[in-house]
Amino acid sequence: MSLVPGKPFTFNGVVCVEYLCEEAGDELPLHSHRFNHITLCLNGVITAFTGDGKSITATPGDPPIEYVAGRKHGIRGESAGARFLNISPLIGWTEENAEPSA
Repeated sequence: MSLVPGKPFTFNGVVCVEYLCEEAGDELPLHSHRFNHITLCLNGVITAFTGDGKSITATPGDPPIEYVAGRKHGIRGESAGARFLNISPLIGWTEENAEPSA
């Protein structure tokens, strides 16, 4: 299995990263962030899941999936070729380094 992240890009105060699920079942495992963010399904079918067993399935055109800061979540591609876009606020952005910091 191989989840392929694209190169992050920034626009108007957010950072975006597109992911490609080469095979059904490719996933970002449970993790959390110190900021809220959203995920959009671009192609195929994805499932977002949380540490407490809740899940939501999305296809292109569905509303964004929202994640609250500090809450564990993961994302799985349910179909080969599924693509999703994570959109997050820029954290630690400075003009000096022109890159967001972790």
